[in-house]
Amino acid sequence: MIACENSGHKIAHDFAEVSKIVEAGITSKSIKDYKLTRYACYLIV
Repeated sequence: MIACENSGHKIAHDFAEVSKIVEAGITSKSIKDYKLTRYACYLIV
């Protein structure tokens, strides 16, 4: 995320926060996850 910011891109655009519903036994709970753009994947690799 730091490399993304240093290159002039917006972090919120390339690393969008999303929430997922995960079943944990009997209950379901929401967890935080990220949806990445192609550029964000390039930075990670």
